[in-house]
Amino acid sequence: MSWSNYRKSVDKVQLQIVNDLKKMGISVLPINCEIDLVIGYNGKNYLIEVKDPEYISKKTGKILQSAFTESQKKLMSEWLGDAIYAVTSSSEIIEIIANGEIPERADKRR
Repeated sequence: MSWSNYRKSVDKVQLQIVNDLKKMGISVLPINCEIDLVIGYNGKNYLIEVKDPEYISKKTGKILQSAFTESQKKLMSEWLGDAIYAVTSSSEIIEIIANGEIPERADKRR
């Protein structure tokens, strides 16, 4: 799977999330591909896709499938490494790191 020519806009909340995490001493690498961030903390890496909270379903509380591009859906379904997490806030990422599990609203894709 090639990421070299992938370009996308940055979700509004991504900059805030990056700033929040860096202030907490968490390594954050914004990447320009189907996912937004690689986060490193305590010897572990996390692959993160950031979505704007406007894409949360009022019915289910989960991120709507329509928020993901076809290439994101393909990557998330075919990825053989660690999980890719789709989140809408830095607090969801902190829960993932702290608990080793996904919070209710974050979607874990495999």
